[in-house]
Amino acid sequence: MLNSNVPNRGGSVNFPRLRFPEFEGEWESKPLREVVKINQGLQIAISERSTENKTGSYFYITNEFLKAGSGKKYYILNPPQSVICTEKDILMTRTGNTGQVVTNVSGAFHNNFFKVAYPEYIDKIFLYNFLKLNKTQNQILRFAGTSTIPDLNHSDFYRIVISFPSNIEQEKISSFLSMIDERIQAQSKIINDLKTLKTATAKKIFSQEFRFKDDKGNDFSEWEKILLGEVMSIPEKTKAQNIDKNKLLTVKLHLKGVLKNDNTDTLSFGATNYFIRKKGQFIYGKQNLFNGAFDIIPDEFDGFLSSGDVPTLEIKTLSRKVCK
Repeated sequence: MLNSNVPNRGGSVNFPRLRFPEFEGEWESKPLREVVKINQGLQIAISERSTENKTGSYFYITNEFLKAGSGKKYYILNPPQSVICTEKDILMTRTGNTGQVVTNVSGAFHNNFFKVAYPEYIDKIFLYNFLKLNKTQNQILRFAGTSTIPDLNHSDFYRIVISFPSNIEQEKISSFLSMIDERIQAQSKIINDLKTLKTATAKKIFSQEFRFKDDKGNDFSEWEKILLGEVMSIPEKTKAQNIDKNKLLTVKLHLKGVLKNDNTDTLSFGATNYFIRKKGQFIYGKQNLFNGAFDIIPDEFDGFLSSGDVPTLEIKTLSRKVCK
């Protein structure tokens, strides 16, 4: 069991707030330049990449590999030893989507990546989780800059300070965090399976392939076919006079619903009109309605704003749950 009552002995500040009770002593702190070594990958022209996994070729690890659901795989021949990695290694993106950390992959890595080589006294999973910490990620993004394509250089990466305990305590921490990751993956699979079941069931219900019965076992009445215009209407547009960037709405793809828009830094408020939206309205993205970008505005977003590209419709008589 973890102990949250870790004493701060001798006025030292380098003790973790949460710790396994069998461990004592202060953690050591060092800049990464004194702990790890990094090297950049290799950029290979597209003409020299192959989609065929030939004998002697290496899987070419690019940013494309990090995209969820990406089926693209490239292979290259005869890469230098310095850009070859194994599943024991840690890779981190240094430009573009800076700071993404991957491990348990083997191949040859692109110029967009650093390979992080660590000594024996540092546990791989401990270091991997350290690099993924919000605090570490914030430092990485700050060092990479705010240009169109952020770029983290070697010297800035080496400035990051890591605190670490003995190797035995690192392994205990890594084992605990890995156990949580496994449970998250198991729960995520359950959630995804339930989403798949819901989608399949909804399809059968709305095609009337599957019908419920009432409490007495009798069939419900036949369904009616009507135009959406009979149950929905275009609400009166109320233009927002003052735009609060903390009250802007966005609609996510793939039925992920309506959310507060946290990516407002690049928006041009002077060039765009925003309108007041009300709870219970049907909200959708004009360009991505067919990709599941729609929802019913919940109570907590009553009075929030969206642009004309994310309009709303008033629901007159149809059940709002059916619309979802």
